[in-house]
Amino acid sequence: MSLREHVKQRILLSSFDVSVIDVYSHMFAVIGNGYYWTKDGEYLCNLSGLGRDSTPIEYWQSLADKHPKSMKFAAQVLKRQFIHDNIDAILDDHDLNDPFDSATSETLLGSYMDEHVSYNYAAVFNFPENINKEYADAMYRFIDYWQQALRNKYMVGDKKEYADAIAHWPEKAKEVNAKLNEAKERLIDTGHFGTRKQRAENAERILKLLEGILGKKD
Repeated sequence: MSLREHVKQRILLSSFDVSVIDVYSHMFAVIGNGYYWTKDGEYLCNLSGLGRDSTPIEYWQSLADKHPKSMKFAAQVLKRQFIHDNIDAILDDHDLNDPFDSATSETLLGSYMDEHVSYNYAAVFNFPENINKEYADAMYRFIDYWQQALRNKYMVGDKKEYADAIAHWPEKAKEVNAKLNEAKERLIDTGHFGTRKQRAENAERILKLLEGILGKKD
């Protein structure tokens, strides 16, 4: 099963609200999560524990039928049906949050990603050198999300320069951010994102394009 299909099943089989970032955080930040690395660099988990006699839609529909005056259950049926019908679009969206949730990465995703980070066991800090490209891509997006969450939570409003602002972060937050940068460097070293020379050339090409666009506007 591909990672995409795995994330899809995690979302569709849960009776409660689960987003792409919820799945990623459970996979890559939570320890003792039931996942394991294979010799092919995939990070797998047995989904059999998610088996149930009814689908989440059927589950919420049964509650709606028992409580016809409660709009809460009826709304859940509509929500679950929408997610089921649009799951591929949800997975393709650049936003990893629940499409029904107004919350963004301004909120950290639990203590495993803030005060109680496990550098020795969390997958994001302990992936194999031959990590599968699909998992590497997902993990890189996850790190970006995590670092954005840190910036949103700890950024000092009157500090315009990022390097200056981060100096005012709590020590734990600075430590986590540094470890995430190290993880990003390891992911880049896998070669899944092109060589460092290619990345530098692409960055330079984009910069020239932006300069050309801005120059035309002037």
